[in-house]
Amino acid sequence: MDESIKSLIRRLRQNPHDTYAKELLKDEEVAQVLLDAHLPQEINSIIKKETLEIINTENLDYKEKSKYFADIIYSLKTIYGEDLKIYVLIEHKSYDDKHLPLQLIKNMTAVWSKEILEGKITPIYPIVIYASKEKLSLESKFSNYYKISDNMKKFFLDFYVSTLNLNELDEKTIKEKYKNIYTLIMTLRIIQEPTPENILNLIKSIETLYNYKPKAVYVIALSYIFTIAKKDKNTYIKVKKQLEGGNMGSLLDMFIEEGLEKGLQQGLQQGLQQGLQQGLQQGLQQGLQQGLQQGAVKAAKELLLDAIEIKFGYVPQEILKLIEKIQDVNILKNLHKKTIIATSIEDLEKTIKEMVG
Repeated sequence: MDESIKSLIRRLRQNPHDTYAKELLKDEEVAQVLLDAHLPQEINSIIKKETLEIINTENLDYKEKSKYFADIIYSLKTIYGEDLKIYVLIEHKSYDDKHLPLQLIKNMTAVWSKEILEGKITPIYPIVIYASKEKLSLESKFSNYYKISDNMKKFFLDFYVSTLNLNELDEKTIKEKYKNIYTLIMTLRIIQEPTPENILNLIKSIETLYNYKPKAVYVIALSYIFTIAKKDKNTYIKVKKQLEGGNMGSLLDMFIEEGLEKGLQQGLQQGLQQGLQQGLQQGLQQGLQQGLQQGAVKAAKELLLDAIEIKFGYVPQEILKLIEKIQDVNILKNLHKKTIIATSIEDLEKTIKEMVG
């Protein structure tokens, strides 16, 4: 399997919703449709859409980049000259984040902190894509969200936010508004009703699009759908059975290759090899035990990461790095229980640090 696909599948397992959204938004066709649908006329009338560029957010001077991270930033030039650009910042959220307005400010400040060294500040227009069953509490104006009184608003930082709330739009409206990226946008909603029927219908639609115009974004969408399907054993079995033998079944086979199913098998094989090399029964036994242990640790880590992602909508890089260091199954099982009762991602991170030591 291609290393880039392997890497993508690993990232989808760790943080499926945000990974898919970010990869989706890198597609130029998707970007252009979103801009047409969400930029106000005052901005749309002065930008040159053919100048669209994607800004590398990895280089932003941002202390908490792993927790508050701009999914994508589009840069466009205007009809007034090269010096002025308009960044479009898009955040995908799979849950109602009460701190989202502050997150947007931090992302924008990260851009400005780099620009100020060149003696400029660029206007930023934020767009939020929201695909959760929870009601979105975000207001279109920052000051309205925090209930600032009218007589105090002129002294308060303020900006507008455009929202694509997939809960408030029916399929017909989404199809009319987002046209040729309708299926890719609908894929973001699969987490709400991940039934075998819905998943297979989406896969069929994406396969048709791919056969007409092969694009990497369709493979990414399918990998995301497989990740969602895998969270329920019965759904996954039904989907796998329906796809066996076809083109999409081949992609699913590649997906499984990187999956949890082989974690225990790989561990056992490694243990057997180590045991045989020692040439003694004791060595073989130790190798088998080590293989079993490695398989169990890998499985426990997958379950823990799934639990964190389901509970909080994402897995911060700090937590991911801490979990990668843990090789004790009992600690991982204990953390799984702690995740269920945790009230915030910050509390969970603190608990993990205490247990890891």
